Parts: sequence; structure tokens; C-alpha cells
Amino acid sequence: NSPIKPKRRHTNALMSSSHSHGRRGILCNTGWAACRAGCSPRTKIVGAVVGVLVVVVLALSAHHAGSSDNNNSNAAAAQQQAQEQAALQLRTTLATVTPETLLTDPNSLQNRAYEWLLAEQDHDDKDDGTHESDNDDTDSAKSTVLLERYAVVVLDLHLRGEGSANTVAQAGISTCEWSGVTCHNDTGLVQSIVWAGQGLSGSLPN
Repeated sequence: NSPIKPKRRHTNALMSSSHSHGRRGILCNTGWAACRAGCSPRTKIVGAVVGVLVVVVLALSAHHAGSSDNNNSNAAAAQQQAQEQAALQLRTTLATVTPETLLTDPNSLQNRAYEWLLAEQDHDDKDDGTHESDNDDTDSAKSTVLLERYAVVVLDLHLRGEGSANTVAQAGISTCEWSGVTCHNDTGLVQSIVWAGQGLSGSLPN
């Protein structure tokens, strides 16, 4: 019987060792912190590398999120600046024919016409109602076209009233295509306005 007992002890030792390794593997699978004392050196190295990779990934994700927020903020600021610049440029052009006090007075027709043109300009970055034959891209020609459109809008608001169903001013459409407006074939500038038979009355606004 004595030879058998050592074998049993050896078997029990193997089982104990196998059980211990199994527990150690479970600990290793639960995370690096849990197996620092019990995992093999190779497992410790793998755990350390995984931990570093996780930290790097989290850092890159946070950096990417911060960059996206900054980009969105910069884009919004740039858009706001562009709108303010466009408004200033439009107001400066209109101020050549209308006092700026009227352009900035919310109760004036001139201000409503200015706001109408500005809204149209914000909606469409193309020319402010350029005519079909407006092939001259100079600032002077564009200003003339814009001032004509502004004058017709002011007259339209004055005679018909803002929000009227019969208004002729239409955003995104050339002034030459508005009802009753005729333009010169060569210059493309407004030649006449005929709104007869529409029950309109009143004086010409400033």
C-alpha cells in the first residue's frame, strides 16, 4: 500500500495545481489588476499592452470629439461673420440712395425692403436678383441692379402693403420677370413699371 500513497499525493498535487492554474486563468480573464500577483509573466505583458491600448483609444476618442466640437464652433463663427459682412455690404450699398436711419428703422418701408433683400441674399448666395442680361460682373453694375430691385420692393410695399397677396416682389426671380416690370433688352435695366388697373394709389416713397 505504501507505493500507492505517493501516487495519490502526486495526483492530488496535479489536481491542486491544475485547479490553481484554472483559478489563475479566471483571474487573468477578469482584468489586469486582478491577476498582477498570480498571472504568468507573458500574461502580465499582454495585460499591460491591452491596458495601454485602451488608454490610447480613449484618449484619441476624446481628442476626436473635442476636434469635432471645435470645427463646428469655428464653422458657425465663420458663417455668422459672413452673414454680418453681407448685411454690412448690402446696407452700405442701399445707403447711397436712402439715409441709413431709415434703413435701420424697423417701422420704415425702407427697412422692410432691406430686410427682405437680406433674407433673400441669405437664402441664395447668388446675385441679388440680377437680370438675365446682366453679364457685366463689375461692382458698379451689380450695385445698379441691386438698387433697382430695392426701389421696386419699396414701391411694392408702399402701394400694396407688406404681406399682400397681390405683391409682385418674388424672391429668387429676376426683377425683369416681376409682374408689370419691363427691362431694356440691351442693358437689362428696368425701363418701365406698369401696375395699372390694380386699384393702387398713393405717393412715391423716398
